[in-house]
Amino acid sequence: MLEKIFLNTKMNDVLQEVNLELLPNEMSNHDLVNWIVGFSSYSKEMQKHTPENIDNYNILYTSEVNGLVQNSIQSSITYYLAALFHLGRQWKTSLTAINLIEQALQEQNLKQTVYENRSLFIHALEDLEYNYLLKNLDYEIEKVMKKILLETLKDHQSKVRIAEFGWKIWIQEIKDYRKLLGSSLKFLQASTFPYSRNKVDHSLVAKFVDVLTDLVTTDFLNKRLYSVLKDECGINFKKSIGKSATQDIFHFTIILHQLLDNLEDREYYYKNFLYKHINRLHTETSELKRHANKHKLSKTTNWFNS
Repeated sequence: MLEKIFLNTKMNDVLQEVNLELLPNEMSNHDLVNWIVGFSSYSKEMQKHTPENIDNYNILYTSEVNGLVQNSIQSSITYYLAALFHLGRQWKTSLTAINLIEQALQEQNLKQTVYENRSLFIHALEDLEYNYLLKNLDYEIEKVMKKILLETLKDHQSKVRIAEFGWKIWIQEIKDYRKLLGSSLKFLQASTFPYSRNKVDHSLVAKFVDVLTDLVTTDFLNKRLYSVLKDECGINFKKSIGKSATQDIFHFTIILHQLLDNLEDREYYYKNFLYKHINRLHTETSELKRHANKHKLSKTTNWFNS
């Protein structure tokens, strides 16, 4: 009789393990890769929970702050995971291809390949009435195949160099982000003040807003890796990835009203937030403008055709 076996694991963990198998050992065994994979699972679990029984007069880390921070973290972690697996897959695939091509270029293997494909070349040349090429056929086939293999080898060697270059940048950016994330969350989640608003430590509130701003506006769009993947690999990841500058600004404005009574203080921190988020804001507004123009053009075309 068959017995049911319950595995103490989650499908997400299994998929992560499968993905890690696709990476070169240098990546899959790296401390930062294990951190980001583990943090990704932790972050998804944390999103299901929001702080309970929060009193805005007792704790600065409100549900609005939590939502803003979680969206920012999810966006960055998702992007860096996608970048990691793209670089790793390209690196490992090209290494495998290089190994196979180098074997194929060995004289004995190359001659064997020519021999096994000779009849195909003969039929093709006869159909094209290029019979004069049959005289030195084996030599010509070997020369052509060797040229193709060498060009392919060069292409894969270039892909490996790009992947290794991107990997070094990825390591540095994740190292910086982990440090920022650790110190920011530790401070933000521990920031409390007395019940009376008159006794609020304004320097604490100021630091809280500064730390929150720096964390939320830290954006992969402004980083070197994004440019390298776009320019060198032709990879243009979706810019939003769970993040919206307009939504961030909306939530940040609510937070400022919760924390600050002084209008000038609110305006100062609001402008600072806009300045640090300007690149993503520009990207989103440009995208909205393109969609609006496209929709406008579509409506105009439909009007002419009606």
